[in-house]
Amino acid sequence: MESKKRVCIIGAGISGLTTCKHLLHRGFRPVVFEAQSSIGGLWRNTPASTRLQSPRWDYQFSDFPWPEKVTEVCPNNRQVMEYIESYALQFDL
Repeated sequence: MESKKRVCIIGAGISGLTTCKHLLHRGFRPVVFEAQSSIGGLWRNTPASTRLQSPRWDYQFSDFPWPEKVTEVCPNNRQVMEYIESYALQFDL
């Protein structure tokens, strides 16, 4: 039996999470290294007043739409973090 190849991912932000999901889907065993104690990357440490600079529909995972309760064109950092955390939970990352 062939063992799954391990892959190292640096950072559990948007890119790290999507990379992890796609590698899992392809049969790899990704290991994510994150300097912080939780996921979110830069969004974890942004000030409360921070919002997306682009419309939310341009800043979403292709396989995971924003929740209907988020109606703002440019969601705030709390909404972005909830979205990122929901993605990670949805795909068991």
